[in-house]
Amino acid sequence: MFTLPSGPPVPQKEDVSISVTQFPFDHGAATYFSENDKKIIGHKIIVDGRPIAALAQGDEASEYFSGERALRRLNNLAKRSTTTSRAVIWTQAQTERVLQ
Repeated sequence: MFTLPSGPPVPQKEDVSISVTQFPFDHGAATYFSENDKKIIGHKIIVDGRPIAALAQGDEASEYFSGERALRRLNNLAKRSTTTSRAVIWTQAQTERVLQ
């Protein structure tokens, strides 16, 4: 899975886990990792504190899912194994560039 642009990190005390539907920041991204091998398994793009886009790694290295299918994939992965998460804050302009 590819990486997204960096930005100021969201404090670790904030919950940005896969099940979160309202984030504690306006614009940015949440990235999810497999606890076992620390690989990125997916991302959510956040606008106005809500996830508006999702990407998830498939079973194959070149397989990616987006939208509702990505959300289902992330939720299934979270149920099957332990995941960790990190989030970064972007400006509105940075978010718009990523979404283009």
